[in-house]
Amino acid sequence: MRSEVVAHLTPFFSAREREEAGCRHRLFFSQVEFCDNLVFRRRSALDNLGERLLDANRTIGQPKKITMIFGRRITKQYRGKLQTEIEDMDLPNPVIRSHYGNGFIKQYVRDHLILRTESASNNVKDYGVNKSVENLAVLR
Repeated sequence: MRSEVVAHLTPFFSAREREEAGCRHRLFFSQVEFCDNLVFRRRSALDNLGERLLDANRTIGQPKKITMIFGRRITKQYRGKLQTEIEDMDLPNPVIRSHYGNGFIKQYVRDHLILRTESASNNVKDYGVNKSVENLAVLR
């Protein structure tokens, strides 16, 4: 993000005062969430895909599979949460959720025709990415 834009968002000092003091602004984030929606025209096509996803990912909770999802190698030193769960909770559509470190990815049907995939993290350093906004594209 350009420094002029950030300076505009934080107007504590004039441009001259910032220049004299050697101030500069940088943006960081501590948590992030991404969402992707795949919209279907027919519910039957979504149901068929959902069943295929569940069948294809029966072993998704194995460390080898988690490594493929999050792009991180699981070693004996890893100490965070590492699990995959299929949550039904008496809903018409199950939610598949995989955890890694301080983050997760989940997939579920929303509003009858949308397959939503959400990923979120409360600590992006789990994925080897620094918290600077410039790294947001890399994290995604």
